[in-house]
Amino acid sequence: MADRVWRHIGVLDRRVAARPLIFSTSPPGRPAGPLWKSMADGSHFIDRAGALRARGFSPLALGDPSSWPPVLAAASRLALASNSPTVMWWGPAGAEVRNDAYGALERARVGSHPLEGAVGKQVEAIMAGRELCGCADHVEIFERDGSAVERIWSFACSALFDAGGVAGVIAVCDDVTEKRAVAAAQKEINAELRREAARARSDADDAEARAGAAARRVADELRGAELRRLRTMFGQAPGFMCLLEGPDHVFEFANEAFSRLVGGRDLRWKSAREALGDLEGQGFFERLDEAYRSGEPFVARDVPLSIQRRAGGPPEPLFVDFVYQPLLDSSGEATGIFVEGFDVTERRAAIAAREASEDRLKRGMLAARMVVWDWDLATNAVVFSDNAVAVLGGDWTDVDAVWSSVHPEDLAKLAARRSIAIASIGTYEEVIRVNRLDNGNLIWLQVRATVVAGADGVAAWIQGVSIDVTERKRAEEALRLADRRKDQFVAMLAHELRNPLAPIVTAAQILKARNAGDAGARKAAEIVARQAAHMAGLIDDVLDVSRFNTGLIVIDRRPLDLRDVLAEAAEQVRPAMEARRHQFVAPPEGAPIMAHGDRKRLVQAVANLLQNAAKFTPHGGRVQLTIDCDGELASISVSDDGVGIEPDLLPHVFEMFRQKERSSERAHGGLGLGLSLVRSLAKLHGGSVLAESAGVGKGCRFTIELPLGGLDPVEVEERRVLVASPAERALDILVVDDHLDAARMLRMVLEEAGHRVQVDADPHSVLGRARVHSFDVFLMDIGLPGMDGNALARAIRGIPGMASATLVAVTGRGKEYGRDDAIAAGFNHYFVKPADPSELLALLAEIAPRRERPAASRD
Repeated sequence: MADRVWRHIGVLDRRVAARPLIFSTSPPGRPAGPLWKSMADGSHFIDRAGALRARGFSPLALGDPSSWPPVLAAASRLALASNSPTVMWWGPAGAEVRNDAYGALERARVGSHPLEGAVGKQVEAIMAGRELCGCADHVEIFERDGSAVERIWSFACSALFDAGGVAGVIAVCDDVTEKRAVAAAQKEINAELRREAARARSDADDAEARAGAAARRVADELRGAELRRLRTMFGQAPGFMCLLEGPDHVFEFANEAFSRLVGGRDLRWKSAREALGDLEGQGFFERLDEAYRSGEPFVARDVPLSIQRRAGGPPEPLFVDFVYQPLLDSSGEATGIFVEGFDVTERRAAIAAREASEDRLKRGMLAARMVVWDWDLATNAVVFSDNAVAVLGGDWTDVDAVWSSVHPEDLAKLAARRSIAIASIGTYEEVIRVNRLDNGNLIWLQVRATVVAGADGVAAWIQGVSIDVTERKRAEEALRLADRRKDQFVAMLAHELRNPLAPIVTAAQILKARNAGDAGARKAAEIVARQAAHMAGLIDDVLDVSRFNTGLIVIDRRPLDLRDVLAEAAEQVRPAMEARRHQFVAPPEGAPIMAHGDRKRLVQAVANLLQNAAKFTPHGGRVQLTIDCDGELASISVSDDGVGIEPDLLPHVFEMFRQKERSSERAHGGLGLGLSLVRSLAKLHGGSVLAESAGVGKGCRFTIELPLGGLDPVEVEERRVLVASPAERALDILVVDDHLDAARMLRMVLEEAGHRVQVDADPHSVLGRARVHSFDVFLMDIGLPGMDGNALARAIRGIPGMASATLVAVTGRGKEYGRDDAIAAGFNHYFVKPADPSELLALLAEIAPRRERPAASRD
C-alpha cells in the first residue's frame, strides 16, 4: 500500500499564515498512557520565527527548539503552516506537539483521547517499525449547545525518522463523518442488494457488479483525500524531500525545496545518476547504494557538495544536512529510499565567519600581547584566554596564584584601585610588574578591568584584559635615559660655551673702564660686551627650553611691581630700538601694579617680546609697550607697525622652532625659541599670552595676562630699602677655575674693586692654601679637574677655621642643573657664567672680612 501511496504524492507550494504550536504531555484530565509520560503542567507556544515563548510553564522536555533534530524542526514548521489539525508524538516519552487547529479540537473534546483507540494502535505500529504510515478513525464527542455531538475524525499518520530510525509520528486530521456516513449508507445498499440478489438470483451478478463499482468509487475517494493531505504536508515542508525507488534510485517524488536545490531540473522517472550527474564522484550515490543494500539509514551533517543550480551556469558550492532512510517491505528488503535534508550553506557560512572572526581575534590578541580574563569573586576562580601561555608564560586558575607573581609594591596599588572599583561597580586600571610563570622574567602588564554586579546589585565578578607593555616600558626608560643624556649634554655644552664668554665679558668691561677717553676703544669694548651678552642670551634660551621641557624651571615668586619689570625690560632693549631708529613708546609712570612673580623671568618674557618687535619692525617704525589692570589681571602688551604675521603662521607662533621669515630679507637671526619661552614663562606664572595680527604688513600685538597678587606697595618698598649700598671693604678672595682666562679676567675685576685676589686651578692645591691662609671668600667653578667643586666645598668646610668662609659658585652649569647640589655641598651663593660683575661686586660688598667679624662667628 505504501508504494501505491508514494507514487501519487505531488508537490504543492502554498503560503499560509503562521499559527502557534501547542506542546503538552498528556490529554487534559487523562492519566499518562504507554506513549507519553507526565511532564510539568502548562502549554508552550512557538512563534513563526521559532523563538520559544512560555506562559506559566516548566522547562520543555524537548529542550530549546533551536537544538531540535532537523526532522522534528521541519515537521513543526509544517504543522505551523498547515490549516488542518495536525498533531505529532515524539520520542520514547511520546511528547505531544500540536498546532492551533488541533488545539481547538482538543479543547472541544469531551470523549476519550484518540490514543486510547484505533489511532493509538496505528501510532504504536508505526513507532514499532511495523508500518510506515496509515489511517485510523476516532469518534470524537463534542459538547454543542448542551448536547453531545459525535463526529468521526480520520488520523492520517506518517513516521518521522531520525538517525536511529523512527523517532516520532505526525498525523493530519480530517472530519470524515459525512464520508463515513456515505460508506455506511453504501454498506447498507450493498446489504440490500445482496438481499435482493438472494430473492432474485437471476439478477445477482449485475447487482454484485454495481455494488463493487460503488465500493471502489468510495475507496478511491478516501484514498484521494489521503493522498491530497500527504501531498499538502510534504509540499509545504521547508526541508528538501524526495522518494527514490529501486536499486537505480528512480525519482518518484520530490518536493519544491528539493527542486530548488537542484536548479529546477526535470526529475520525473529518472534515476539519481541520470538526473544529477554533476554529483558523480562526490560520494552521494555510493552512500545511496550502501543504504539500499544494507537497509540501514545514513545521516550526514555539514556535507559539502557542488551542484549546478542554473541551466548552463557554473557549479555552486553548498553544504547540506541529510538522511537516507531505506523503505523496507514485509520481508525486510529495501524497496526504495526516502531522502530528507536541509540546505545549511548559510549556517555553515555563519559558522565559518564566526570561526574566522575568532581566529582573527586570537591572532590580534597574540600580536597585541593581550590576555582576557574573568574572575569570580565568590569562588576566587580565574579563567584566562587561550593565549595566556604565550603572553604570561603559563595559566593561572586561582587568583591567589596570580597575586604571588605580582610585584609586592604593585600589588598594593592594584588592590587599592580595585577596592574603589568594586565599591562603585566601576572600572580600574593600573600598570604592574609580574614574573612570568615559565622563566621568572619580569614583565610589565597594563591591567584594565570592569566590575560586574549580580542580580542583587553586589559585585559578582570582574572582567578584564592584561596587555604586555614591557617593550613600551623599555622604550620609555630609553627615552628618559636619552633625555637625561641630552640634558647632561646641554648642561655640559652651556658650561663649555660660558667658560670662554666669562673672560670676554670681563675683559670688555675692563677695556671699557680703562679707555673711557678713547671713543673708538670704548665703542669696540661695548660691541664685544654686547655680542658676548647676546651669545649668553642664546645659550640661556637653549637651556631654558630644555628646562621647561623637563620641568626643571622653578619660579622664585616674590612681591614685585610690574612697572619695575617693564622698565627693566625696556632698558635692556633700548639699544636695539635706538640702533634701528624706532619710535619706542614706553608706559608712563603711574601707581605701582603689585603681583607675585619671578622678577628675572618676567623681565625675560617682556624683553623677548620687545626684541621680537624691534627685529620685525622696519627702520623708523613704531613699537609701544603698555600695561593695564582690572584689579585681578594685568595685561602687558607690545604692539608694532612692522611686517605682521601671515594667517597660516599665527596659530603656531608660540611653537618651538616655528620661526618663519616675516620680511623679504632673512636678516633677523635667532633660534625661533623666544616666543615659546614667553608662553612657558606666562604659564608658570598662572597667566597666558596672545598673538594678534591683521595680516602681512599690518603689524602685530602680543599680550601677556598675569594674575595680580593684591600686595601692598609699601611691602615692596621696604624690601628695596633693605638692599642698601654697602661700604667698600677689601676681602681676601681665592678664585678657583681651571679656565685660566676666565680666572684672570675675574681677578682683574676684583682687584680693581680693591680686593686681594689669588688664583688657583688645582683643587688639592686649594685645600693646602685654605689650611694656611684665612680667605674670606672662595669663588669656585664646579667643573674642576680631579675633584669637582662640590667635593672641594665639603672639604673646605671640614678645615678648621673655614666654617665661616663664604663660598660662591661661579660656574657654567645652569641653576636648575646644579644649584641645589652646590648649596647642599656648602656653597653660600650660586652664579651662572658669564656672571654679571656688578652683581658679583654687590654681593662681595655685603660680606664683612673675617677679621672684622665677632670671634664666635669666625668658625
